[in-house]
Amino acid sequence: MEMDFTAAFSVGKFSDETFQHSEALGLGTKRPHMRKAVTRLLPSILLFLAVTFGASGVTTGAQEAPVASGTWAQAKAGDWVEYAMADGPGLRLEVVAVKEGQVTYRHIIPRAGGEPLVRVHTRKPEEIRPVFSAAPGAAITRREASIEIAGQSLNCEVSSWTAGGGNETSKGEVWTSAQVPCGGLVKQVTDGKDTMWLTGFGRDSAKPEKPEPELRPDHPPKLVTREYGDAIALDVPARIKKEMEDQAVAITRLRVYFSEGSTQDGASLEFEDMHTEVPVIFAAFLGERCDKVLAYGDYSARPGRYVDLAFQIKTLPAKLAGMKVKVEHSHVQGDTETVLTAFDVPVPDAGDPWNDMRLRGARPGVNRYRLVVSYTNAQKETTTYRGFSHWVIVQAPPMFEFTHTATATATARKAGGTTLLQADVRWDASFVLHHGLKAQDCSLRVVKRGKRDLRLDGLSPEVRRVIEKERPSAGWHEVGRGPLINPGIPGLERTVVEESFVTLSFRHVLSLTAKALPLDDAWEYRFELMHSGMSEPLAVWEASAKLKIAAENEIDRARLGVNGSRLPAPLDVPLSRR
Repeated sequence: MEMDFTAAFSVGKFSDETFQHSEALGLGTKRPHMRKAVTRLLPSILLFLAVTFGASGVTTGAQEAPVASGTWAQAKAGDWVEYAMADGPGLRLEVVAVKEGQVTYRHIIPRAGGEPLVRVHTRKPEEIRPVFSAAPGAAITRREASIEIAGQSLNCEVSSWTAGGGNETSKGEVWTSAQVPCGGLVKQVTDGKDTMWLTGFGRDSAKPEKPEPELRPDHPPKLVTREYGDAIALDVPARIKKEMEDQAVAITRLRVYFSEGSTQDGASLEFEDMHTEVPVIFAAFLGERCDKVLAYGDYSARPGRYVDLAFQIKTLPAKLAGMKVKVEHSHVQGDTETVLTAFDVPVPDAGDPWNDMRLRGARPGVNRYRLVVSYTNAQKETTTYRGFSHWVIVQAPPMFEFTHTATATATARKAGGTTLLQADVRWDASFVLHHGLKAQDCSLRVVKRGKRDLRLDGLSPEVRRVIEKERPSAGWHEVGRGPLINPGIPGLERTVVEESFVTLSFRHVLSLTAKALPLDDAWEYRFELMHSGMSEPLAVWEASAKLKIAAENEIDRARLGVNGSRLPAPLDVPLSRR
């Protein structure tokens, strides 16, 4: 059947079930000769996501019973594993703590030429257990085998299956061992080639490093990060402002008490004919010698993202045996405050001054540092006093580790008595959200502007009316907006938000016949990251696509141009004939 005319601008066309799951993982392609490659790659990608993201909500499409159940239920602090990948940067998992049925672990992805990307998760074992599934309908066979990793012999269960058929057959294997912590994965094999394999592991053998305060060194070297957007300073929540005001009054009164106190033996208490003295502890930061607000340039130049603090602790009596001091570091996101770590502070001898301290690990946004003092008396009774706090505001861009890539295809193929022209562009953006921002408080807005000039004479009146009705006017027009976690915007094919890590995929599609030539098609898109507490966008990135064809005999010389914010390079894609 000859096609009279087809012209469409959409954001989800050309989709079919064959590519539904591969596109959801960022592997989508519409070229038929790539189907076998995608089929063979898919098992290793599914496995990587299972290990990397755990229970992140990514759907693989496989509905079979698990091939392996993992070893997270036996996790202990200090467990770790390291993996290498045939097509990836590698992966390290470290168990930080196991408490109240939940496992806290670090997920570390190394980056060449920069600091590794580190995320910390706290989840139940069944939520992070890697589940390795075969393709739907595949028959799974299991056998036992042994392998040597890092000088240790591992007894493994090997699960094998075959997916597809004919020229698209792919074979997969997963090796697991109860001797390996953090899930039990030993290696994964696709078509006889290792795609992910264990390089080292330890059980309760590498305790996490204990954070220690440091004396202030001289000028540190500057570090480089891939930030995006102008630095912002988050407002301090109202409850913290009130706490700061109340604390200032209390500190002033206690300092007066210590400077005017007549006794050096403690607070004297009398009731009727009874008399006793109790020790008194005063612990407060010296605000004039502490960091308060850090500009992003200063913050990013500090190794370990440190802050400088100074404090004093006074006691009555002047020398109080059995006293221990910690500085507790917590981070504020909206109304949520999370304790990150606690630093042990050496107690100086009586008469010696307290040292100024440098503490690593500050995060963008609002950081609280609280003095925690414990005292154990002669009867071995311990009392803990949570003292005064100091807040450090770190200005930072709204997004870190921003990456933006584009893929595009342009084809011309015979369809009956005419030539069908198709263009398909996809932009993928990923970033780490400012640690002071909650994804639940953010939204995404997409706007576009552009033109689509094409030949309308010779078309049926019905088709011309549809095209004229959809012809855009000048200026920016909203494509859609919605919560960052689930925007529901036309064209936004994939959105994954896991804690602070965000991945977005947007698609632009054009389809028409040569009878509509000449064509002049050019579009710009703006992606605006919004926050509920701000009227202006936190950050904006852009993308564009253009295609111009003067006549049918110019098709072979036409080029699809694609660009976008921070793309490694613009794309210049020729039309291929099929």
